[in-house]
Amino acid sequence: MIFHKEHTFGFRFWILLLLSFALLILDNKHILSPRLKTYLQMAATPLQYAIVLPEQTYFSVRDYFTLQHELVHDKKNWQDQKLVLQAKLQELNALKAQNEELKSLLKASAVQQNQKYMMVRIIGLKGEGSEHEVLINAGSDAGISSGQALVAADGIIGQVIQTTPINSRVMLLSDSRSAIPVTNERTRENLIVIGTGNSQDLNLLNPMNNADLKAGDTLISSGIGGHYPPGYPVGKISQIELQGRNIGKVHIIPATNLNRLHLALVVFVNNNGGATA
Repeated sequence: MIFHKEHTFGFRFWILLLLSFALLILDNKHILSPRLKTYLQMAATPLQYAIVLPEQTYFSVRDYFTLQHELVHDKKNWQDQKLVLQAKLQELNALKAQNEELKSLLKASAVQQNQKYMMVRIIGLKGEGSEHEVLINAGSDAGISSGQALVAADGIIGQVIQTTPINSRVMLLSDSRSAIPVTNERTRENLIVIGTGNSQDLNLLNPMNNADLKAGDTLISSGIGGHYPPGYPVGKISQIELQGRNIGKVHIIPATNLNRLHLALVVFVNNNGGATA
């Protein structure tokens, strides 16, 4: 039975092949009528579709998966580019903030046109207990020495207490060891502000009972002693505690936020307490 099927299939194949050659010859001789050619073309159309269908299916599937791969690749590239752009945007925002801070510092330096400054960056913090210090990125190689003042856009920050060739330690006004001579801007009375170990609260050293003090008074550096340049804001009196009829503690809010320090200016002064030109 199997041999019979194979024999029948081979016989049909040869018959179809001979018929195809005969049709080609007749068509070449222009013997076939147009109508017959149309019928034959219609009859062969399903076979033509069946022949090209596997190839079309293959190319369609290949193009589909190629497109999917390209879309996945493009999506990854877009995500990478998005991360890069986000990082650049953050960098631009940081530069913008730094430029604003720089402008503020330059405005602060304009208060004393005859003074020499050096811009520095805060690179380290120390806030253990009552000792409040920062580290700046310039030292003795840049001409900085102990005793020089550090100022921000809003006022005085502190004083250099130790230098190395490449950096310096600065004691902040809030440090319990800090003391700065000031002048009450309203009364022109000379006073001394000391640190308390609290970055948001300074005190007056031994205020006299007859001192003319009011909440809201602005205290500026007097320049006495030569370390701090005169005329810079130090803080404002926020509260006066009384002990009976006597003045107890006088609380002062620092002019500069000592918890948010980034850029600052080191002020150079001469031995007579004035600023170097």
